[in-house]
Amino acid sequence: MFGLVAAIHALGLGQHRFDELDTLRDWRSRKYRPGMHVQPSEVLEALALIEPFLVDVAEWFKDSHPMLIKQGMS
Repeated sequence: MFGLVAAIHALGLGQHRFDELDTLRDWRSRKYRPGMHVQPSEVLEALALIEPFLVDVAEWFKDSHPMLIKQGMS
């Protein structure tokens, strides 16, 4: 969980975004509970929740570490 808290803080995102991503973490952990399965609708919801976070991460790298982006592209 500390990695998630650090990422949210570094990106300057709020509690609402943390809660969304924490929900995804809980869903991921279902694979360790017997009898728990992910529903197709949950997969679609997870994708809808993670997409804006990935955009935020890409923007943060572009703004904070542009040389890393350039190195990764070469």
